[in-house]
Amino acid sequence: MLKLQKGISRTGIIIIIVLISVAIVFIFSIFSGKEQKEPVLESSKLNEDDVKNTVYLTGNRMVAYKNGELWGWAELVNGQTVYHYWEKKPENKDGWEFRDGIEAIIMGDLNKDNKEDAAVIVSSWTGGSAVFKYLTILLNKNDKPVYTSSKILGDRVKIESISIKSNLINVRIMTHGPEDPMCCPTLVKNLAYNLMDFPTLERSGGVSSKTEYDFTDWLTYKNEKYGYEIQYPADWTYREYPDTGTGAGFRLKGMPENVQNEYINISIYGAAKPNANFDDYVKEAGANEIQNFEKINTIKEIFTKSGIKGYETTWNYKDFNGAEKISLPITYFKYPKSLNGLSTVQVGLANEDYETVYEQMLSTFKLIE
Repeated sequence: MLKLQKGISRTGIIIIIVLISVAIVFIFSIFSGKEQKEPVLESSKLNEDDVKNTVYLTGNRMVAYKNGELWGWAELVNGQTVYHYWEKKPENKDGWEFRDGIEAIIMGDLNKDNKEDAAVIVSSWTGGSAVFKYLTILLNKNDKPVYTSSKILGDRVKIESISIKSNLINVRIMTHGPEDPMCCPTLVKNLAYNLMDFPTLERSGGVSSKTEYDFTDWLTYKNEKYGYEIQYPADWTYREYPDTGTGAGFRLKGMPENVQNEYINISIYGAAKPNANFDDYVKEAGANEIQNFEKINTIKEIFTKSGIKGYETTWNYKDFNGAEKISLPITYFKYPKSLNGLSTVQVGLANEDYETVYEQMLSTFKLIE
């Protein structure tokens, strides 16, 4: 009898332990399932049509979209975003199709405020054969999508999938391996981003201009002969001036290698007045050094991240028809070594569409030993 009672007691204990374990697993699965869902408040969801009809900043182009297609441009006026839509979409030029557009939209909470935000894949064509893909963020502001930031994924990459889980954006792309031609990427990459991985932009009525920049993926042009360096975006390349070696012209990858496509340039120049004081000379440098430049229009003192002072300027000039014009910016830094007197490092912008990249690059200028 004693042995039988002991056997029953052990069996009962085992059954009780099994039942308790099953109950614990069941309860845990219920609660963990609720956590994984990360519920979004019904009243804080975005309308996909609003996402397709808003403004985006792709590279340095502030563009307006209509039903997911490029349909105009936008600008800031007194802190407010003003849209300029075409009444009729322009004809394609030189056989090229319009390649700007929204490729994918995924909704989810990105900043842990229980509101539905949007991650959007946007294609941007700036000419030539290059088509850049951007991962853009639109945060939920009063149930309306507001462009917040973007990150370039690459030129002519293919988007395999995109999802949002646990406040992370997961993107699977097909990009280029070492031997792949630009037309045909074969290398699969799985990428994951949170908001901290994007450039942090100050906002003013939609999209703003000035920013704290993220240089994580940028490359460095180093001129060891003249002792300076400057950073440039990973989707750009450069051509160093072969005759003088004093600098380089920068262009988007995929664009033909010629001067017309070099939208930002840097080089060293001897001053037309070699004995002049640098701070005074920059106020007349353009008029002294560039044909048809007449007088300074604006001048702004700037400082790079390494603390170097420079002057960003624009100039009044006349074009070949005699019309009054204002130049794009030229920024002057004092070159510390004497090349037969005062010399300057000059950084010029040749295409207004890339002014933001220009400002970013200026901040990285640095003198080296």
